[in-house]
Amino acid sequence: MKKLFIFLFILLTAVSIGLLMQHDSGYVLINYSEWLLEMPLWLTLLGLGAAFFVLHKLLNLPRFSSRLLSQYRLWSEQRQYHKIQQQTNHGLIQIAEGNWKAAEKILLKAASKTPAPLINYLAAAKAAQEQGHYEQRDEYLRLAHRSTPNAEVAVGLTQAQLQLSHCQYERCLATLNHLRSIVPHHPYVLKLLKHLYNKINSWQELHTLLPALKKQKVFGPMEMEAIELEVYQHLLLAAGTAESQFSLQSAWDAIPKALQKHQQLIKLYTDLLLKQDSGAQAENILLTAINSEWNNELVKRYGLIKGANLPAQLKKAEEWLKVHAKNPILFLTLGRLSTLNQLWGKAQYYFEMSLELNPSSETYLEIGKLYEQLHEQEKAFAAYRAGLLLKPVTE
Repeated sequence: MKKLFIFLFILLTAVSIGLLMQHDSGYVLINYSEWLLEMPLWLTLLGLGAAFFVLHKLLNLPRFSSRLLSQYRLWSEQRQYHKIQQQTNHGLIQIAEGNWKAAEKILLKAASKTPAPLINYLAAAKAAQEQGHYEQRDEYLRLAHRSTPNAEVAVGLTQAQLQLSHCQYERCLATLNHLRSIVPHHPYVLKLLKHLYNKINSWQELHTLLPALKKQKVFGPMEMEAIELEVYQHLLLAAGTAESQFSLQSAWDAIPKALQKHQQLIKLYTDLLLKQDSGAQAENILLTAINSEWNNELVKRYGLIKGANLPAQLKKAEEWLKVHAKNPILFLTLGRLSTLNQLWGKAQYYFEMSLELNPSSETYLEIGKLYEQLHEQEKAFAAYRAGLLLKPVTE
């Protein structure tokens, strides 16, 4: 609306001036020295207007030229940036396709032109490692850190990953320890440390790392439990090879109570106790575990242990029949414990009950040994044969 009023004002002014000029055009007389110049008034005004316009443009020419130059520079920089970006993307594609030599060359060329070459140097370091150029890899990592000093963690993590994949475990450990001094709770630093300790079998160090892994939730609950089980298994094995009951007991006591109920650890611990002739302690561990939570594997193991009091051990196992009267594993265990107590008739009964509920090669082997003990060779041979015929089916 405002523009419309301005247009109408100009139009009315022009029409008014036109009418005045038609009525009386007037003239302008300029006398200079011997020169005399006479022209219509409207032409003089038009000339002055044109001269003012030209003078205005001339005065603004430097500013216009400067603006034009700035726009050209901006266009040129954007074009160069786009070109560098295309080169970097091309280099990363070569990395993904495994063209290491071409990728290294392209990435370095783009790095020399870009003001932010961090990605180029990190990717070039990977390409160099894949070609076996480890010194060159380290040089690219140094250049990456120099180009972006505040990206020390990113550069360090890349370096640690490359060192780990190249089995440079000592260097990797030094890199990760340095990173942990900078970012103690960084999840990926902790994750790489876990993988490194696994590689070098540093179970004690990994045990020390467990609280941080759990607190930072580096792994999911199931994976974390698997890691803990692996760590405590190795610590138990190490304590068991020391042939010291105190060392083995200390290793067991260091395991969290929740994990002490895990079948895998109980089996290993009881095996190690048996090697140290600690059958009574192994029996107590198994008895506590089975009474807490029924487990067929632990029940089977209970029948293989010679406790301090074999009759009492058999009696405890027979009490389980009240709840598990149709469990073939329990009958197998009772048969074995009866054999240890030299109760041959009872042992035969329990083995036969186990076979009736679920024929297994393991039970046939046990009853075959019992028949041999009783000098019944034909029955022993028949039991062994039945077990061998059954074995391919059950396995």
